Amino acid sequence: MELWLGSEESAKKYTDLVKAGPPEGWKPLVKCSAFKSQYGMPAVAQAAASTAIIKITGTLIAGEAGWMRMFGMIGYEEIKAAVYEVMTSDSYDSVVFYVDSPGGAVNGLQSTLSAMTQLAKMKPSAVYAANACSAAYWLSSGAGPIVADELSMLGSVGAVIQLRNVVKAMEEEGVKVHTFKSGSLKMAGNPYEELTDEAKEHYQKLVDANAEVFIKNVAAARGVGADKLKKSVGDGRTMLAKEALQNRLIDKIGTLSDALKIVQTDVKRRSRAR
Repeated sequence: MELWLGSEESAKKYTDLVKAGPPEGWKPLVKCSAFKSQYGMPAVAQAAASTAIIKITGTLIAGEAGWMRMFGMIGYEEIKAAVYEVMTSDSYDSVVFYVDSPGGAVNGLQSTLSAMTQLAKMKPSAVYAANACSAAYWLSSGAGPIVADELSMLGSVGAVIQLRNVVKAMEEEGVKVHTFKSGSLKMAGNPYEELTDEAKEHYQKLVDANAEVFIKNVAAARGVGADKLKKSVGDGRTMLAKEALQNRLIDKIGTLSDALKIVQTDVKRRSRAR
């Protein structure tokens, strides 16, 4: 069981990959620069002038994606490595985060957001959100002005926990599992027992608490009242750019070029101010 800030489809895909394990014959390559993943897919790409583009594409998971990168996953540690590379390099005077993700795991999110926010304070930064839902939107909210095109999917502010139950299937196979535990909520949610009302209440409180933190953090980053944000998008809806703009989830409807112009203009402004 893992708390998830993303779609049901992305959660299932990640769970299935974890169960399946790496493809036969797969071997990790020698660790390389943050600028390239194990499969040669650049995490950071040089853009116009001296602006870096950090690509956050795929379902967000804890740690490093490793072999799962082939199946559309990206690890928070990989994102942080790219952030620190840009943060410490004199080759880049600004950055655009290119985000195309349905969201993903909670574990690792806040430390990654902290690194992105720190970079945004050091160098002109902006976000181009091709798609930024749930955890991916949370990351985007603290990384500078957000630009999205008209058909970008955004929002999905909220949390989810999925628990699979195989009690009936086990019974049909004539298998019975006996569990001995020290407390009523120990191992609550395991697939071999029906959920008690107490366990359901516990998990709902857990989800609600995480959603509250999500809303509070996004509200602070976007300069919107938490109550107002909860009322407008707290139901977990996804939306296109026009509605996102109306709810102050983004700053501009545009393209990647517009995001690049924002940071490059800021670079020139800061240069003149020196």
